[in-house]
Amino acid sequence: MVGRTTPKVRIRRKAAPLAQRELAAEIDAHAVAVRRLWSRGIVRDSEQGAPADSAVIARVEVEERRELAAWLDDADDEEAATDVRTDWIFFPSRPEAILIGVIDGSADGAELIRFNLRFAVDRYRRQLERLARSGRLGLTTLPLQISEEGQLESRCVFIPIQVEPLRAFLHELPPAPVV
Repeated sequence: MVGRTTPKVRIRRKAAPLAQRELAAEIDAHAVAVRRLWSRGIVRDSEQGAPADSAVIARVEVEERRELAAWLDDADDEEAATDVRTDWIFFPSRPEAILIGVIDGSADGAELIRFNLRFAVDRYRRQLERLARSGRLGLTTLPLQISEEGQLESRCVFIPIQVEPLRAFLHELPPAPVV
């Protein structure tokens, strides 16, 4: 018959909630709490008259993650740049940005340390915008201490991050509501 359409059989699968639960469980399995996020000008080069660079530093809670705490205590900036791989997961509905980090803890790659840092975008938008410009995130377990000259005195490891996905995400989000 002309003009008659054949009926389509549609099967509705409830896979999306299961996938969301699995993703949330995977994120939570390697989650590290961010206690505070600072955005400061810090003199990273100890030469006389060096200008202060903008830096974003996260104070993380690693008491339950002994391997991450040991890495933060032993690593220096040069090693961190080669040992750490990062990526982002974004949830625009919350809005939330999750930094996924993997540290290659050994020469043969057998020991990997995974960590996830959650950032509430409404709360830390200014710091995340600065992070998207600098491309380096400092991780510390101690309160931030900066000398009068602007030099960082507390133990901190700077890791490189991918800035393009973060920039795109922040650009697409509307500004936080003002109450």
